[in-house]
Amino acid sequence: MSNNKEAVKKHAAVVAQRAMFQKCVDVLTQNVEGILYTIIATDDGFPVAYTNMDEKTATGKAALAASLSGLGDTIAMESSLQQSNAIHIECGNGFIFSRGINLSGKNIVLLVSSTNDLTLATLLWHIKKMVDVIVTNFQAA
Repeated sequence: MSNNKEAVKKHAAVVAQRAMFQKCVDVLTQNVEGILYTIIATDDGFPVAYTNMDEKTATGKAALAASLSGLGDTIAMESSLQQSNAIHIECGNGFIFSRGINLSGKNIVLLVSSTNDLTLATLLWHIKKMVDVIVTNFQAA
């Protein structure tokens, strides 16, 4: 995100907590066997923290995470169900999970990919724990 000054300015509060986000995704990826990658992105598609990918790949996945979140919101609103909170995709050999996180009016998107060795319920439990840590730490800063 450092190459886009407007995005950095718009997301200053999120960028200021980049180290905390990175620690959270590192812990999740290291402690939960079967996670292929984790990325936290701004709601408009800029990478904030990520694991198991280079910066170029993170930039692409951040855009995908934001797009998926936006698509979920659109489908939820068209269905008269307010906004989408999370989306999961069952793939041939794994899962992709996306979750929007509201941080005091600042929205970020989490995208996690895992093998199917990890059950969806286990993945969701670990993600919920991580999101709770993120929300608590962000509010405390």
